[in-house]
Amino acid sequence: MNPINQEQYFTWLDEWERQSLQMQTNQDKAWETITNQLENTSHAPLQVLPRQRFPLNLYGLAVSLLACVLIAGYLFKDQWQIKTLKTQPGEVRTLELPDGSQVILNSNSTLSYNRFSFKNQRNIQLTGEAEFNANIKKTTLLSGSTPPT
Repeated sequence: MNPINQEQYFTWLDEWERQSLQMQTNQDKAWETITNQLENTSHAPLQVLPRQRFPLNLYGLAVSLLACVLIAGYLFKDQWQIKTLKTQPGEVRTLELPDGSQVILNSNSTLSYNRFSFKNQRNIQLTGEAEFNANIKKTTLLSGSTPPT
């Protein structure tokens, strides 16, 4: 746009806005209305509103969520509490238990133990065949069980 034309456009726009006012205001009347409202208001002390309590439905939601987590933890405790080591058919694997004992797990075998209490109670469950090199420096015995055949 040409700067001369742009200047002419803004001049005409200003002239039009001055002739066609969008709203007519009476500043004196507005000031008078505001001062009257301020004078007529009572100067009573402000009320202290009671503190709103935490909504009860959120407490219910929190309790039910906690209950769901606890029930799920109980139902799936074997999945996170018991560590299971497996070998496939034809696979032989050397493993180390948390106490330092070594296990050679033969093919198609399963070894399970409690991952949280194994250092205090060295109990294992074995299905299949395994060779153990137990850590004899421990004061607790390494005990095991196999499922009945």
